[in-house]
Amino acid sequence: MTSGSDQSGPLDDRLGTSLFGGEARTADYTAWAARLKAKRDKSRKVVADCAPPAEPTAAEPSYWSTDALYAESARVRDHEQAEPHTRWDAEARKSELADALGMHGEINLTTASEAFRRLAKLHHPDRYTTADESIRDHHAAEMMKVNGAYAALKKLLAEA
Repeated sequence: MTSGSDQSGPLDDRLGTSLFGGEARTADYTAWAARLKAKRDKSRKVVADCAPPAEPTAAEPSYWSTDALYAESARVRDHEQAEPHTRWDAEARKSELADALGMHGEINLTTASEAFRRLAKLHHPDRYTTADESIRDHHAAEMMKVNGAYAALKKLLAEA
């Protein structure tokens, strides 16, 4: 009985040359690498053609200029340095917002919520779908005022 390593034949020759490193595999790999390089070069050309100019022109300021990047920070800083609201201002604002919601008497979250719900039922746009456009616009504007007043009043009441 002979071992498999002692025998060699046409199958061993074929496996050694064509499947594991022969000329056919090398040719396939070379063709694949050439296709990949051509595709990469084509993509780079498309990107280069679409790229913006390297530096912005003097007439056209850059979107990422220092002034543009830090304008919001400067605005916030200036606002914070402004005179803070006093307690009297907060109370005056609460009474203005309560008047907008039609509240009388004590101003707290419970009464504000009740007033908001009452006005929302009255002015909600879904109630006026079949009405004239001017009536719908009026109630939509009133609903926006009510929403804004309630949101601001809720925020003021939460801070207190």
